[in-house]
Amino acid sequence: MNRFALLLMILLVTPACLTAQDKPSLEIGMRAGFSLVLPEEGSILNFAVPGGGASPVASLLGGSSTVHFAFFPTPQIMVEPQLSFSVLSVSNGDTETLTTVGVTGQVAYLFTGAMANSAYVGFSGSFFSMSNGGSESDFAVGGTVGYRFLPRDFMAIRIEASYRRWFDFELNEINGAIILGFVLD
Repeated sequence: MNRFALLLMILLVTPACLTAQDKPSLEIGMRAGFSLVLPEEGSILNFAVPGGGASPVASLLGGSSTVHFAFFPTPQIMVEPQLSFSVLSVSNGDTETLTTVGVTGQVAYLFTGAMANSAYVGFSGSFFSMSNGGSESDFAVGGTVGYRFLPRDFMAIRIEASYRRWFDFELNEINGAIILGFVLD
């Protein structure tokens, strides 16, 4: 639970970074993509629109919608909190409900800056929790590479590949995504 508190603190401090820039910009968007989850044996591939979020188990159950907010505290730095939430209810005599919550924080370096098309690399930390009577949670770290296109003043399109290692679940996760964002100045 201390890992979740640390990640939550980072996400809450992020808006304070915006006061350091003259012209704050924000990107809000959604993802479409795939997740390849590699447990100790076998593999599971999932494609979801919207999807490719912070919760590996929700991805396995049919996708997890993800909303992201990208802040640019400097022209080259992108800070991106992501949030996913899913409730799955199954009823065949008895009703069972599975609730998942995923939170990811990503910090990326844009090689040519936020105001132009740019390749980027990043580091991310993720927290995931699920409950269906009991509760399980895990923490992951990973890396990202991508390219951010700006076809219009108000639109950003990103192509991204990422890797995450989930420690307690002992899972490796490979993601690919196309991300549509709306830029607010």
